Amino acid sequence: MTLQAVALVRIPGFEPDDELDVRELDDGALVFLEVPFESEPDVVIEALADAIGPVVLARHDDERGVFVFPDAADPEAALTYDAVIDAVGELGAFLSLDVDDHALEALSEQVAADALHGALRGTLDRAVSQLGFSSVEELGALLASDDPEALELAQIKMASALERAMAPATRAEIEPPTTPRGGAQKPRR
Repeated sequence: MTLQAVALVRIPGFEPDDELDVRELDDGALVFLEVPFESEPDVVIEALADAIGPVVLARHDDERGVFVFPDAADPEAALTYDAVIDAVGELGAFLSLDVDDHALEALSEQVAADALHGALRGTLDRAVSQLGFSSVEELGALLASDDPEALELAQIKMASALERAMAPATRAEIEPPTTPRGGAQKPRR
């Protein structure tokens, strides 16, 4: 049986996802990772960053690093961050979170790329919704389909959406602006 790594974190305001295997403490949390305890430190830290997110991990509040220990040494009676460290003792070790400038720059670029991707996806979802489709995936499936009826449905939905979008502009071009009786009003002073 392989011993899995458990990471002790102290992150202010940390609210773990429901899918994450976590035991909350009074002032921290134990994150049960799906990586062997014997793994290289960077592999364990990467697994933790994947589990909780690199931005959340960057808020970890212990200058010594992240305390990691094997799951078999889980001190179930310990309720605080320091009590876990005391109970586990030499079975665990602190793994450094120090990153070089290149890694920090890569992380910043990844966070920016994720934010841009989210914004673009939101814009694309709104545009596709206005075309009458429930999702980008639905539109993609229809357009990739060899089914002539599916392609015709996509064409009808898009034509209808374009007609709705153009209707106000068309009306404005046809209907002349209304002016009050007696001609144009004089500006007030």
